[in-house]
Amino acid sequence: MYKNICVSICGGLGNQMFQYALGCALEQRLRVPIVYDLNWFSHMEGCTPRRFMLNGFPKIAKSFCAVAEKDRKVLLFGGVPLRHKVCDALLGRTRRFGPAFVQEPSPAYWEGIWNIQCPAYVQGFWQSSRYFEKIESTIRKIFAFPSLPEPARRLAEEIRPLQNSIAVHVRRGDYAHNAATNAVHGLCSSAYYTAAIEYFKSFAQDARLYIFSDEPAWVREHFDTRDVPATVVDLHDENDAHHDMHLMTLCKHHIIANSSFSWWGAWLSQNGGVVCAPRGWYNMKKYSDLTCAVSSWVQINGEGSHA
Repeated sequence: MYKNICVSICGGLGNQMFQYALGCALEQRLRVPIVYDLNWFSHMEGCTPRRFMLNGFPKIAKSFCAVAEKDRKVLLFGGVPLRHKVCDALLGRTRRFGPAFVQEPSPAYWEGIWNIQCPAYVQGFWQSSRYFEKIESTIRKIFAFPSLPEPARRLAEEIRPLQNSIAVHVRRGDYAHNAATNAVHGLCSSAYYTAAIEYFKSFAQDARLYIFSDEPAWVREHFDTRDVPATVVDLHDENDAHHDMHLMTLCKHHIIANSSFSWWGAWLSQNGGVVCAPRGWYNMKKYSDLTCAVSSWVQINGEGSHA
């Protein structure tokens, strides 16, 4: 009998990291082997194209275990009662998940994940540090970055000695240009960034901004730095995103977007700085009160006031 738990990997780098971290937590808590399903990357439809990027982390590249296709099918479709199969055939339905399928019920932290039984196929985004809080040191070691290439190394040497470097993430891309994605996530407002920068100006007179964005040209033209010296980081394409995240972690402070990418850039930083995060993580009304921010972070709402 198949006894593993399989975790689905999908989305961009930040999402993949949350999913992998959940797998590590399940492995530690349930003492069962974990494998990962990369099938999503071969069947991306109606979403922003992504590529598997976890192998950019050396420790993961050495130990990553992908599920075999036959085992994936057993987990997803095995164990369906005959009466359901007959109904599927009569109604022309081509897919019905079996009892091993476990899907994240909502974006909020779900305690029920720890009660799943083997075997299981686990699907979701799992965007909460609570899922891996008991193995935090392990997760930090797993997500150790590779060496930076030039010219990122030169920028890192510039950032490291600064007392008040601030990584700012301006997430646009499909958040700005895909109506369906924007309806779910929305964009952080200019009021949010203004309030966050002014907050830092109140105690960090020598601050310098390092602005990371998937649209650096837009940032150069439109982003208001509030007269704080700033560098727009424009070194890599999406395939090298882990290098940008690495540079984020070197900054003292962070102003993150409603994005798993800059969430990890802030969380992996161990410089003891301040993190400003948007109070609301989603644009959808039913999730408007949810946030992925860690409790110690400064939360600012869309109108720019502290929450």
